[in-house]
Amino acid sequence: MKEAQFMGLIDRLFDRFFRNGQKRETIIKLYEQIACPPNEEKTFEEMPYFNMALRFDKLRQLANEEYQQDFKILINDNDSSSYSFSFVICDDVIFESDWLSREKNANCFQGICTLQVTQQFEDDLYQYPQYLDTDKLIKLRIQTMSDEPEVQRMLEDNLKNPAFSGLNLIEIKDLPSEEGRGNNCFVAEFNDGKLKLSNRRATVGEFRAEPLKQALLKRDFDNLEQLCSLGLGLMTKENPLLSPIIAFSEMNLKQRLNIEISKSLDHHHNLDFLKTLLSVRPIGKTNTTLCKFFGLEMNTKI
Repeated sequence: MKEAQFMGLIDRLFDRFFRNGQKRETIIKLYEQIACPPNEEKTFEEMPYFNMALRFDKLRQLANEEYQQDFKILINDNDSSSYSFSFVICDDVIFESDWLSREKNANCFQGICTLQVTQQFEDDLYQYPQYLDTDKLIKLRIQTMSDEPEVQRMLEDNLKNPAFSGLNLIEIKDLPSEEGRGNNCFVAEFNDGKLKLSNRRATVGEFRAEPLKQALLKRDFDNLEQLCSLGLGLMTKENPLLSPIIAFSEMNLKQRLNIEISKSLDHHHNLDFLKTLLSVRPIGKTNTTLCKFFGLEMNTKI
């Protein structure tokens, strides 16, 4: 690509996709690293094609949130013995690989497939934006912790206040039932304050009543922000909104990796490697990876 064409494409990308304060030099550097193809495949730690895919994914993450779905990894693996891939931004193909041997480049193929499935999962989850940001998830939990707006505001204002830590919790107790109504509230008493919280029966993902009481009594939180982040049940297979998306992504990955749909991902011939791939990066602005969504929790990162 000629210099003028290259700078013209960079200008179009920057003007449309990167209006959130990203540095132009960072975008250009990432793009140049992606558009410069490697000469050979190496080991997992230094395999150039997968590194290119990681850089393209980084470019995608730098884009404005509403445009990230325009950044896609496309894989052509109709031939069971070979595959090729490309990086696309809208209708512009910015890189296209040669045909590669799946056997010779097995680790790279699995890495790129996993990254593609991660991006697709994130795209599908975009219809529920509240799940792509831990701060939004915490606010969502606060809305279920109490039915009273004043208490909700108080919880938000004191998220980082160490006065409401597990060590400062004295006791929790149910409030007397109102006439004709069930026991809808309980009080968590701390050394320097009290919280009037909801005691209504919790449905899936709600942080009230027994789930909230159990989290409080564990006393393993330094403030309310940590309490609200404990075991975010909203980001699991049990969430009825997310379970179909998770199931589809898991099926897609199994098909890519030639694992029978009826079998667990635990049947992958190199499970540790797969779990490492699934822990490449978190989904959106959360601390949750596909490794956790698929029930293969692991802390290792590439």
